[in-house]
Amino acid sequence: MPASVTNYPGPDELRLVYTVAGLTHFQRLNCQVNGYPGGAFTMADLNFLTKVGGTVQADTAIDAWVDLLKAILNSANSTLDYAELWHYEFESFIAAFQCNYPISVAGTSGTSNVAAGQMILTFRTTEGGKMRLDFMETITAIGVSLQYSALSAAQKAIVDFVLSNDNWIMARDTSYPNTFHQMHPGQNEALFKARYRA
Repeated sequence: MPASVTNYPGPDELRLVYTVAGLTHFQRLNCQVNGYPGGAFTMADLNFLTKVGGTVQADTAIDAWVDLLKAILNSANSTLDYAELWHYEFESFIAAFQCNYPISVAGTSGTSNVAAGQMILTFRTTEGGKMRLDFMETITAIGVSLQYSALSAAQKAIVDFVLSNDNWIMARDTSYPNTFHQMHPGQNEALFKARYRA
């Protein structure tokens, strides 16, 4: 039997902080910065590597991702607040803070958020691994798992970007997603306890 392989986060990680109905959520996205400049820097000074070996300016990449996410967040009680960039030591779970990026963008959907809801998008990577993206308390109704054809336009837009050559979000196996599997719209039990049992 082959030995198990540990897939570490990084080499860099964007931590997107957003708030829904008073609760703060964190979305962690693996990525790779194309070299850090010396001295002080901001997101505008950095570039993320993309799926096909190109680069995209980090602040531009974040703004485009926020534009996709705001469409699945309620306009009355959801805000995308800020992002932080962290760099990991090689093959470890030890990370160092690099810089932050203010966002302060509200959701744009008139549909109510689903309290304690969790939308999971699953993918296969170019190295044959699995990748998942989690989205908390979006407007996505709890239900059965769905294929691409059954997704909403806003959900499809997220999947389309993640599978595109412009994508900068990596899986933990250090490769990029190349096939969408399913969307799983459910309830997060820890989040349910935080919202209703605190």
